[in-house]
Amino acid sequence: MTSEQPQPQRKRRWPWIAGGTAVALVAAGVAVVAVYGGGDDPAPAPVPSAPPQASQPAPAPSPSGGSFEGRGPNGCAGGEVIDANMVLTAQAEADESTDGAVEVAAAFTKWLVRNPLPSADEAAQVQAEVLAADAFTDDLPCYVAAAPQLMEPDRGDAYLTLANGVWQIESSTADTATVSIGSRIVENGAIDTQNAGSMTVQMVREDDAWKVVRGDNQVNVDVLFQNGIEFDGGC
Repeated sequence: MTSEQPQPQRKRRWPWIAGGTAVALVAAGVAVVAVYGGGDDPAPAPVPSAPPQASQPAPAPSPSGGSFEGRGPNGCAGGEVIDANMVLTAQAEADESTDGAVEVAAAFTKWLVRNPLPSADEAAQVQAEVLAADAFTDDLPCYVAAAPQLMEPDRGDAYLTLANGVWQIESSTADTATVSIGSRIVENGAIDTQNAGSMTVQMVREDDAWKVVRGDNQVNVDVLFQNGIEFDGGC
């Protein structure tokens, strides 16, 4: 993998692992990695025939955080519509436990890793509330505007779903958590039944909330779906 080039603002890696043939790309200082992903994962749950649109009225978010104490993280924390409000809601409702860290990491990953990418206005909202002081970028709108290839470049309209998604805690302290999120990919309204995604996200407690530091490709997608814990509901 080629080394990152100097950027006017600090850039750190936000790689993406998805199923397919092995390939490594570098775009706008962001490593993109696709690896083989398949195996005997359970069949994914049905999804809507079209991706959620930010212009739709946001439904009431599903309970999360403390409401799911003892049942595990909610894979639909923040609601079904993938927009900045979903991420902010998931963060506001997340409790102090690692379950809360998983929910915020999952919501942020769904928000960021999609085609088309989020708007600059949404990126500014998320930067202000959800990125940590030592996050992977100092300028999320600029990062998004650079059009990083976070999904495989040949995909059409696509987003992630946690219907039958999984999670795993890699490490944690009183105010940090490193969590892995296993997602399904929805492309042009249909779940990709052959491929899945794996993202490991570093989280930190700042300003009495879970915030995102960076993401990396630490866990093989097949291993994550074999060993991870299924979300308590997901969308």
